[in-house]
Amino acid sequence: RLFKICEEWRGKVYPSEIATEYAEVERCARELCAAIDDDFAVVLTGTGTQLEQMLQVNQNFANLSAAATQAPGSAEPSAPKPAPTSKTKVSLNFEHRDTAIWLKGPVKQKLALTRTAMGQQCADDPALATGPEFIHPRDRWGKTVPDRWSTQRVEDAAAAYRLACNNADAAVTGVIRTLAGEIDDPERGVKHNVLLASYFSLIFRALVEHSISAAERQWGLPELVLETEDEQGEDHHACTSPTQKNNSGTSVPPAIAMDITGAWPYWKASSDAVKNDLRLQGMTLLSGPNMSGKSTQLRVVATIALLAQCGFAAPCASASVPRLDGICLRMTGADSPVDGKSGFGMEMLDVTAILRNATRTSLVLLDEVGRGTEYRAGTAFAAATLESLSARGCL
Repeated sequence: RLFKICEEWRGKVYPSEIATEYAEVERCARELCAAIDDDFAVVLTGTGTQLEQMLQVNQNFANLSAAATQAPGSAEPSAPKPAPTSKTKVSLNFEHRDTAIWLKGPVKQKLALTRTAMGQQCADDPALATGPEFIHPRDRWGKTVPDRWSTQRVEDAAAAYRLACNNADAAVTGVIRTLAGEIDDPERGVKHNVLLASYFSLIFRALVEHSISAAERQWGLPELVLETEDEQGEDHHACTSPTQKNNSGTSVPPAIAMDITGAWPYWKASSDAVKNDLRLQGMTLLSGPNMSGKSTQLRVVATIALLAQCGFAAPCASASVPRLDGICLRMTGADSPVDGKSGFGMEMLDVTAILRNATRTSLVLLDEVGRGTEYRAGTAFAAATLESLSARGCL
């Protein structure tokens, strides 16, 4: 955890750009690890219970030796004294705020218990008998931490490591600033190419993720039908009906069409949904009982149309979708007390915006038009809306 926090600069630039600082960090990290292994191991090798068992074995062996050398007829040797049972658990803790590694627990007692358990080894090795000198470290404010322990060697190695990491971080920042200055230099002309490369990378990544997800969901790729020019130079969709005339003899613009095969809701898996085939041309009225899926079909059509305009796969087996200049989807809404509008008032605003912007090449999906008012007014409102949309020839 210490290395992860102190070395957040790693991976931002190539190591060759900061070779000196990189090598210094590696050297200081090795020295810190060696200091911790050498100084802290004496109080971290073995638990307090293991040491107490070692002391008990040594005491029993001494009692048996005394009994073997005791003269016949003498008094029985006294029972062995139990080993000390002081709490000797010492843990190695990482202090996040001070970015340091310290010991926590009764280090002095554990050190004494360890030396007593090692016995003859300490007598033969003076360095092992003395061992490292443990001190209370200082926090980032310079105050002594009374419940933590360390050694001067570990503290010096940790300070050198943190300083090396700060120098490496400053070197990385300098390299990035130099690179940014070169990119922003108008004479080099690199900025424009970098921006184009980043945009291309972002778009390409989105396409890759979409392709992987679409393959897993078994989505199909819709066909986007573009406009073509006839002999008179007028634009027509390849999937439009011939121009017709109404009862008054006025020419009605040709209605565009959309053919969808095997469509299902995008939030369901292909195997869990009932697939439907749809053909939409001009105005279509969808009716049915409650909870029959009318609103779901509107969302499905809007989803497939939107994804087809973007060139993406959609939740269907296949589809032929015309080029649209707008997709309008109006589901059942609610009132807006903040705007001082009732549910019907909000519906009037939404439909007004749709009628103002919808054209012959627009897809308009309306759910329960005129529901927010009484029967006669709602019927008149819905009928007027349908007549206006039908006269435009939108889908």
